[in-house]
Amino acid sequence: MKLVLNLVSIIIVCSLCYVSNVDAFGLGVTSTIGTGTAKHTYESNTYNGIDTEYKYDTSRASIGIVMDTNLSKDKLFNYRLGMVYESEEFDRSGFKYQAKGGSIENDFGFGIIRNDLIRLWVGPELRLTYLEKKWDNNSTTSLFEFGLGPVVGVNFNLGPVVTISAKTGYIFNGTGGIRSNNASNSYNDTDIKGSGNYPIFNLSLLFRIGEK
Repeated sequence: MKLVLNLVSIIIVCSLCYVSNVDAFGLGVTSTIGTGTAKHTYESNTYNGIDTEYKYDTSRASIGIVMDTNLSKDKLFNYRLGMVYESEEFDRSGFKYQAKGGSIENDFGFGIIRNDLIRLWVGPELRLTYLEKKWDNNSTTSLFEFGLGPVVGVNFNLGPVVTISAKTGYIFNGTGGIRSNNASNSYNDTDIKGSGNYPIFNLSLLFRIGEK
């Protein structure tokens, strides 16, 4: 996990350095929805000494801000950064809980169709998500998701400033976390590990700055 975090940090720092050197970009708002499945394993603790595995149906929704380095220019590459508030619901045979937190979405796009009106791009998306659920007994479930998958996006450039962008893709993620138990009980904190996958659909409204 430490190696993964170091790699992610390097990618984000390099991407932000690239962004700081661009002379034109788009800025706006973004929203994503997705549904899928997840599998979480709660590792053995002093309560029962046995690992417990749960399978969930999941649904998520997010809203936040987005920045893109190339919405309409005839250049191959674009980098898109989204910073969003995210909520995810986990459903296991009718037992549901909702965890809330935030995500950083990183798209590395390569333009297939590039003209003044439309930009069609494909590439990988890297997602980093932190979610938290506080329970009535004062225990807390904290989850960190590392997601990666292919995405396809299309930008519709309306006039000299406005761009409407749609994106779809399929994300595979690994999950790590902890269930911090109430100090008043006798159970140790429980480590959580797992995986999941889900399709996503995204809409963004951006305003082009400095693009001619």
